Amino acid sequence: IYGSYHTSLDIPDRMAGQLLAHYGDIFSSVRMSSILFSQKQQPYRPGVSITGIVFLVMLFTPNLLWARGRQPQDYGTAGKENAFLLACERIGEAAVSVALVIFPASDPCLLRLPEGVFFSWMLLLWVGALVLMLLYEGFWIRYFRSPRTMQDFYAAYAGFPVAGATLPVLAVVLLGLYSGNLLLLGAALLLGIGHIGIHLQHRREITAPRD
Repeated sequence: IYGSYHTSLDIPDRMAGQLLAHYGDIFSSVRMSSILFSQKQQPYRPGVSITGIVFLVMLFTPNLLWARGRQPQDYGTAGKENAFLLACERIGEAAVSVALVIFPASDPCLLRLPEGVFFSWMLLLWVGALVLMLLYEGFWIRYFRSPRTMQDFYAAYAGFPVAGATLPVLAVVLLGLYSGNLLLLGAALLLGIGHIGIHLQHRREITAPRD
C-alpha cells in the first residue's frame, strides 16, 4: 500500500512503475478511493437510473391496483386530510419520482478488477433499500388477501408501523444516502412528512374510541 504519488503505472521511476517493470502484467495498481467512494463521485450527474425505474414500478403497481376497486370497504369514512401534510405528500411524490429516475448515482456500483469484484460498504444501503421495497410488496400482498378494511390498510408489517407509508419512504431515504444525493434525500424526507403523517392521522381516527 502506497500513497497515490507512487501508484501510477505510467511513470517508470516511481514505485508502481518499477514493480510493473519487474513483475510484468501480473502486477496492477488500484486507487482505493475508486473502490470506497466511486458511487459518490457524481451524485448529481443526470441520466437514467435503472434502480429508480424499478422502484417506481414497485411503488405504482400496487397503488394502481388499489385505486381500481381495491380500496378499504370503509374508506369513505376517513376524515379530511391535513392541508399541510397533503401538500408535502403531493410535492414529495413528484420530487421523488423525478429524482429517482434522473440520477443514476442510485444504481449499484461494483468495481471489476483482475483480482475480483469490489464494492463499498455503502452498497449495503442500496441492499437495505431493496429489502424494504420487497417488504412493501409483501405488505400489499397481505392487504389484497385480507378483508380490506381500514385497519388492514393502515396496519403494521414486519415491525414497521403504517407500513404502506413508512416502507417506501425509508427505502428512498436509504437510496438518497447511498447515492449522496441531497435532492433525492430531501424529496424523500418531504414525502415522509406528508405521506406518513396522513397515514398516522387516519390510523388515529380508526383507533380512537367512538361515542
